[in-house]
Amino acid sequence: MFLNEITSKIVHGDVKISSVFDKSKINFETGIKVDNHHIAYQINDTRTHLTEMKPFFNLDGALKNAVWNVDFLVENYKSESLHTTNYVLSPSIVFKQPKENWEFSLRGDNILHIDHTQRIESTNVNNLFEERKYAALAGSIVFGIKYKI
Repeated sequence: MFLNEITSKIVHGDVKISSVFDKSKINFETGIKVDNHHIAYQINDTRTHLTEMKPFFNLDGALKNAVWNVDFLVENYKSESLHTTNYVLSPSIVFKQPKENWEFSLRGDNILHIDHTQRIESTNVNNLFEERKYAALAGSIVFGIKYKI
């Protein structure tokens, strides 16, 4: 009889602090997301450990004719075979004059890595763990114009 005892421990947690002031010109949100996976297989004494830590800081604000947002995320990924840190900065600003039909926007997604196209994916299904690097879209900056009819 083939018996493979598997021990799995998964810890996930999110902690955040945010301001939600109605009349403030600036609000913030900051915190951290943590995932910790530990899997042990008895048959061949194999252990797999994966830690993902993602601290973040977001700011939202309003000026006279503009609404802006800046999201900043640090993705720390560590396992036995891989260790990487990605810094993700995604700002946006939208301009609109009162009583006007025009709106102008400038939005960025992961602007620190315009040419960075590699990501790491981890999968844990039925205590079988797989990690791989894969190609993804790079960061981008988009300018937009909107007219309301």
